[in-house]
Amino acid sequence: KNYYMHPLLAAGRKLYNGWQYYAWSAGYPTASRDRIVRKIFEGTDPEAVKRLLAEHRIGDVLADGEARREFKVNEVLLNRVLERVFSHPPSGTAIYRVPKNEDCDVLQEQEKESAE
Repeated sequence: KNYYMHPLLAAGRKLYNGWQYYAWSAGYPTASRDRIVRKIFEGTDPEAVKRLLAEHRIGDVLADGEARREFKVNEVLLNRVLERVFSHPPSGTAIYRVPKNEDCDVLQEQEKESAE
């Protein structure tokens, strides 16, 4: 995960699971985040992937060469569940946006369940 100097950061985007050393030293649970990111990239159940994205408030997903080296990215599922907002075929980079309405629906369901 070589995101410590990724061009995406120049736009001010936050990373859920970026450069491990910085995140780990700041106290973030990097091992559990690694497992969640794997479930998102390699997932086969669309509803489970959508739920993970909503639970962890992930708004965009970057699938690039680095992600593909580390994970078996399920492009078919990502294209079905998310909106591809950027693609650069020569580099294998794709950026997907998580639909906002699904974030809200899942989070509202969770809030109702925890209130009961």
